[in-house]
Amino acid sequence: HLLLVGDPGTGKSQFLRYAAKLAPRSVLTTGTGTTSAGLTCSAVREGHEFMLEAGALVLADRGICCIDEFGSIRDHDRATIHEAMEQQTISVAKAGLVCSLKTRTTIIAATNAKGHFDPDADLSTNTGIAGPLLSRFDMVLVLLDRPNDEWDRTVSEFILRAQAGLAQDETVIASQDADPAAPHMPT
Repeated sequence: HLLLVGDPGTGKSQFLRYAAKLAPRSVLTTGTGTTSAGLTCSAVREGHEFMLEAGALVLADRGICCIDEFGSIRDHDRATIHEAMEQQTISVAKAGLVCSLKTRTTIIAATNAKGHFDPDADLSTNTGIAGPLLSRFDMVLVLLDRPNDEWDRTVSEFILRAQAGLAQDETVIASQDADPAAPHMPT
């Protein structure tokens, strides 16, 4: 299991979307508004009988489950993930139905730090995620956005040129056309 922790704007959500596209079986969900039933399973009444409806972790069995905004999941709902991450199953006792469902999935989760990431504080303090749940992640990758005006300007100019449909070569040619004294670059 992998947890991505970092400042806003460091590409965590894009990483999750790309991982979900690459995997043959994947589920992409968000922690905002997610309940334990949405992650595990829910009991649904159909006529006079109940049936279980699979949640994200069960649907992602033998694949990956990408959870964005992991820190937004309520503490009670986060507690239901423990068994799925450690035992690769979830035990269910709902509406008279008792069973165990397989959740052999790799979880890739992303969360923002609480405020600005403090490298001197422990991970639990930075994320607001309790230690027992953090210990279930095999790897935690911290992504920081360090202020750098020159780099930010370079990246923003690249993005604006790409959105405008200008390639790097076209930009050089356009600037040479504006300044006849500029040295000619072959195309």
